[in-house]
Amino acid sequence: MEDIVAIEVRLRGGIRRYFLTWGRVFDAVNPTPLIDCISTHIRKNALGGEPESISICKSLQEARDEPYFFEALFALSQTKIPRGDGYDGWRAHMRDRLESGHELYFLGKGARSEELL
Repeated sequence: MEDIVAIEVRLRGGIRRYFLTWGRVFDAVNPTPLIDCISTHIRKNALGGEPESISICKSLQEARDEPYFFEALFALSQTKIPRGDGYDGWRAHMRDRLESGHELYFLGKGARSEELL
């Protein structure tokens, strides 16, 4: 998993919504703890339907056409990820923030996400 990941939320009827967030704060490889955490917070956004599935995208490119993709990527990029001694504390802090509903960036309702794929 990457440091920043795109998350696809598929709604009933096939419409897709996307989010950006931190990828490795729960586990460096297993996406399940991250998906479990954010599943409790995605409904706070005006998704336009009932979520049917949540998955981690293989690449940020899958979400690149959404209206607020670049704003979210810019916001996440402003946070320096420390390496070495400071990493574990940073990771715990970001995990706590995600668990409280922060650090999850909704990318909006783009024309592409309205397509039935």
